Amino acid sequence: MMKTLLGTAMCGLAAATSTVSASTLLPHVPLVMWSQRPIFAGSNAYLSSEMNEVAVASAVERVLNRDASADKEGVLSSQVYSSQQAELMCLFLLPSLASEDVYQLSSGAGSYVQSAVQESVSSVVIPHTTRSKPLLPEMTSAKPHIVGAQDLDVFITSAEGQTLLANGKTDLLVVQLPESMSLSDVDTAIQTASSSLNAATGGKTDFAFTGNDANSVETQVPFPRRLAAQAKAKKTNSTTDAALLCEAGYLVGYNAAGKAFCFSHYVNITPDIMAGLLFGLLFIFLAYIGLSVLHQIQTPQRYPSRGAPRGKEF
Repeated sequence: MMKTLLGTAMCGLAAATSTVSASTLLPHVPLVMWSQRPIFAGSNAYLSSEMNEVAVASAVERVLNRDASADKEGVLSSQVYSSQQAELMCLFLLPSLASEDVYQLSSGAGSYVQSAVQESVSSVVIPHTTRSKPLLPEMTSAKPHIVGAQDLDVFITSAEGQTLLANGKTDLLVVQLPESMSLSDVDTAIQTASSSLNAATGGKTDFAFTGNDANSVETQVPFPRRLAAQAKAKKTNSTTDAALLCEAGYLVGYNAAGKAFCFSHYVNITPDIMAGLLFGLLFIFLAYIGLSVLHQIQTPQRYPSRGAPRGKEF
């Protein structure tokens, strides 16, 4: 009885406070690009730039034109040659995509997207893009050719597709993936489409993967939202973990036990950097021990004017 009253009071407090202040949370939509040519900034490069749908469309258009001079986000490599120009850039587009979806996609055994990004000659990962409106209308200046994933093989063999694949310039092909498709099926569809396009263009295809839109969430201020979550958990007696909702500007991560947590910055420590840090700490520790030992050595403070007789020096 006491728990029920407490839960009711907490829900009432949260509802009363939520009308005072609320904010719109825009989930982050990751953008992944990879190629078998050194056109991107590096191999499996991680870029922390925050980009909205306009900036994402501009970045895609710069990749098509190989315009590294206006590349303020650092997506493209500074050394791009005309002989490395692709026949096609394929953008795999889901209706909605969140960072935690990509985590689930890459954590699966034998994930094609994960291996394609890691094993490609150049690739970039930009996890901090947002969508206040759909991405596809912002790319009209790039003149994209839009086709469904299930119709890709028919499009490749059609007259329009053959012209697109052999016109001597890089065109944008948007392959739309259905929202009802599971993440494992999305990975399989991307693998199948990539194989077909590479075979049709002789390997001269660059790839990208992102979401067209994101569902914004109206969030209350942190304190009443946490009260409401606790009250709901007590009221429903749920034994399953609820989906974690982070503040604006934070991402959802998972530890080794699979528990979700919120984080705002990502630090990539390679084995070489970790080894350097450990050796540096070891050097500082040994230097501290050595100086402490030297400080403990006692030296005479006064010296006699006449030395001791021979044989009685000690």
